[in-house]
Amino acid sequence: MVIKSRYLEPNLPSVDIYTFLFKRKDRKFPEMSMGDVLAISLASDIDMPPIIFGALWAGVIVSTANPGYTLIEISYQLCASGVKAIVTHFSKIEDVRKPCSAVGIPEDHIIILGDGKNATGRFKHWTNVRNLANTAQFVARKIDLRKDASFLVYAGTTGKPEGV
Repeated sequence: MVIKSRYLEPNLPSVDIYTFLFKRKDRKFPEMSMGDVLAISLASDIDMPPIIFGALWAGVIVSTANPGYTLIEISYQLCASGVKAIVTHFSKIEDVRKPCSAVGIPEDHIIILGDGKNATGRFKHWTNVRNLANTAQFVARKIDLRKDASFLVYAGTTGKPEGV
């Protein structure tokens, strides 16, 4: 049985999702380096979509990590995926700081998401990472959908996380 919506059909352009989301004149995202890997290790959060979409807009690869991973599991994933920065909640700082230290990710590359902030300024909140100077210079990265990665997915219930 087919169920039809009570609402009007949306008028969506015939373009890929990247173009639809990021090549809009009403949206601006900060510049990041193409091909860098950003890890996100946290439970769902209302602020995750801006982080993910901003990273994808900039050509940054997103690698999500289970916040329940052990030190060995998250260290393996950070190293194997070549993570340059990681986003987490302030309540999980110690769970992320130790594996970052183990694989050589500097503490100033740990970004806090959510309401909690670090009073010492040692870890930056994501709202303080952006550089708003010369925002007119930012343009979307050219992405080849056939060869450029967007997400690195790690799965597995036993042993080390496995890249998929």
